[in-house]
Amino acid sequence: MKLQRDAHILLIFLLAAVIFLLISQRFKYKNNLVNAIHKKNSHTALTISNGKTKENPNYEKFITIVNPIRSREQWNNKLTESLERQLFSITSRNLNATWLIQYDNLDDEEIISLLKSQSSTQEVGALLEVSRKWASDARVKYKIDEGDYYRPDKVFLSGYSQKERKKLISTYFKKFNEVFYYSPHVVGAWYIDAYSNLLLTKLNVTAALTLSDQFDTDAASIWGKYLSVPYYPATLNPLEPASSLTSKVPIVTIQWAQRDPVASYGKEIKHSRQSLQANDYISNGFTTDYFLNLLENYLSNTINDFMQITIGLEAAQEADRFASEFDKQLDVIGNLQKSSNVQVLTLSGFAFWYKNKYPDLSPNHVLLKGDNIWYMSPKFRLALFKEDNHFILKDLRYYQNHPFNDYFLKDTDTYLLKNTSATIDQVKYSNQIDLGPSKKYEINSNFDQFSIKLDNSLIEVDLSGLKKDGKYLVKNKSYEIDKNRFRIQNLQENMVELLNTLRFSSINGEIFFGFVPGDDLYGFKGILPGKYSFDYQILSRFKSPADLLR
Repeated sequence: MKLQRDAHILLIFLLAAVIFLLISQRFKYKNNLVNAIHKKNSHTALTISNGKTKENPNYEKFITIVNPIRSREQWNNKLTESLERQLFSITSRNLNATWLIQYDNLDDEEIISLLKSQSSTQEVGALLEVSRKWASDARVKYKIDEGDYYRPDKVFLSGYSQKERKKLISTYFKKFNEVFYYSPHVVGAWYIDAYSNLLLTKLNVTAALTLSDQFDTDAASIWGKYLSVPYYPATLNPLEPASSLTSKVPIVTIQWAQRDPVASYGKEIKHSRQSLQANDYISNGFTTDYFLNLLENYLSNTINDFMQITIGLEAAQEADRFASEFDKQLDVIGNLQKSSNVQVLTLSGFAFWYKNKYPDLSPNHVLLKGDNIWYMSPKFRLALFKEDNHFILKDLRYYQNHPFNDYFLKDTDTYLLKNTSATIDQVKYSNQIDLGPSKKYEINSNFDQFSIKLDNSLIEVDLSGLKKDGKYLVKNKSYEIDKNRFRIQNLQENMVELLNTLRFSSINGEIFFGFVPGDDLYGFKGILPGKYSFDYQILSRFKSPADLLR
């Protein structure tokens, strides 16, 4: 009997192993098949000869107008006239637009009434910048007296623990639904971390606005993205495009302040201001002609399937100071919509098109400016600039979905440093490579392969590295991140939060101590037991044993 029973158990284990193997192989086959189809259909083989390309007959052009609305505390003038003027400037030209509102505005009846009175051409979404009010309503500690509103560890969701991000996002969506009777499908912030992206995916968010590459501006270095074009972000790294279906976040991410492909590649603020934003190029001493030339440069990249442009201004802030320049931009866009087959769509409208066009992964993309070339695929990006008749490799980075620390932990740094790993990065490492002189060149690219034929050499880039005439100049040094280290730190964070429920403080000579399971303290005032209520942000600043662990 025992032998028979053991045989039955062994048979069950064998059957389970076979079933598991079949399922895993089927999943692997399906994933590989989809990636293969995607590689064949979505990644068009491109050929460029001396800057001349064959125009894609199905090329499409899109412009998305997005305007963030922060709370009145951040406005230049607390009245709504500037916001009303900005709305009129857009609606009077029959342009679709998206308005992203910060949490505090959900209680501002004047702003809400103004937005609700608009037609369906004016979309409303969420601006995910954390404020004291939002944090208090979500029962999350806010650094009240530390730095200004814009400090990265305060304003971005990445400055809070995973548990706190869940509470913040849940609170925002619940409040938005109470006000508008639907949940926001589009969101925005200059930076949205990967963990928050996953939470937003569960809430059916379809599109997000984040900031384009800038090496060092406004206490932030965001560096290494798909340069100025939309993409599906990776699950662990929001700056990188997803390179497989299993690492894909299905949120179409467009970019604010798209930069000049060449002039913006540098360390200084003046480089970051080389953008389509009115406040940026005016601050650099340029005029509307700069905007027209840069817009034309982007839209003339007809070798791609499409080009998408983002414009907008922060309501009652930059939009107040640069209203006349913004009106000039809107005139240009209105004329393009009438005469040049340019589609002006809301953020969700563009996301709908993108998801239908690219249901799997983001396509490869080329940005040309003269003989300067950016090439981006879900596997890597590179930049080739032509200087004094020499082709210089300025940038080469392989996308590997390596997480930033903020995926697991709160980022308490007062400077936002988010750079993807790079093999070549002239701005950061000063390690550009001179590939040699050439009067003529021919570029061929297809998904994860790129080559440029110069007068006397052939340069090839693939997932293994960069070769010149068959010899490696640079190898791709892929490496694994120790994710267990982050998980241990995340466990420590959870222990800190558990200990944080024990609080004590001295107020006006009275000692309070006890247990804080929610909004109140259950414990003692001196030796008198009871339930004691405080403003949440005051209560959150009580001392705790967790402070010792921190």
